[in-house]
Amino acid sequence: MSMGIYFAIMSALCWAALDAQRKRLSQDLAALAGVAYLSLGSAILFSCGLAFVPLEGLTSFAFWKATLASAVLNLFANLLFFRAVQLSPLSLTVPYLSFTPVFLLLTGFLWLGEVPSWIAGAGAFVILLGAMLLNPGVGGGRFATLKALTKERGSLYMLIVAFLWSNSGPFDKMALQHGSIWLLSTAINLVIGVSVLFVMWYRGRLKELGGLKQCWPVCFTACVTMFIASWTQLLAIEEILVAYVDTIKRSGVIFVVLIGYFFFHERPLGPRLLGASVMVFGAVLVILGR
Repeated sequence: MSMGIYFAIMSALCWAALDAQRKRLSQDLAALAGVAYLSLGSAILFSCGLAFVPLEGLTSFAFWKATLASAVLNLFANLLFFRAVQLSPLSLTVPYLSFTPVFLLLTGFLWLGEVPSWIAGAGAFVILLGAMLLNPGVGGGRFATLKALTKERGSLYMLIVAFLWSNSGPFDKMALQHGSIWLLSTAINLVIGVSVLFVMWYRGRLKELGGLKQCWPVCFTACVTMFIASWTQLLAIEEILVAYVDTIKRSGVIFVVLIGYFFFHERPLGPRLLGASVMVFGAVLVILGR
């Protein structure tokens, strides 16, 4: 098994933990404030690494073009993510991110020319099936996860996030062909954080930043978790196909379901674990499809 697989698995675990931390932060922070703090905190952590590595990509137009495209996509994705978990339970929103590798089968080909094997394609289909088997308890039987799109704005927002992230991953890989992980991550998070602060200033909402007083330990932990999750994800992207990285990343939904059950009292557990397990099996198929 290549190092890219190990990095992708580590990233999946960290993103699952971050999902729960963002859910907790959404109870004390507005969406704009939450995105600003997490992005700027991650930018500071990544910028520390710039003092120890060459500034690859600093003068590359191709690097900055791809980085800016990824930053814009991630800006809207992060805002919608934060708003989604404010509106709906984790187990009714995060599972929709499992559609990202399905979208990536198309966007990875369009942007990078990556052609996954048929086994990897079957794995993505199994992940889609697992998402439909998740029964969030909103009525409509086993396919309630899909029907929830008409009842839960949070679910719809997260599906849009999945599509946005299916496009940002390929741009990240393009940027890494011309620059370093540290410069890419610093730039993306800095663009997002500064953009959100500008919007808050323009709309007279800077006072919302004061919510940090109630949740700064969680916010600090989330910044560190986001740093590790992003770093290991980009290390994986350098080694293996973007579609494979994101599929493994989304298999972390099984941990999100458990976190939702134990920490946020989201019920029922059994059907959601079944759907999550099916999705993990799909991730295994993707790995074998390499």
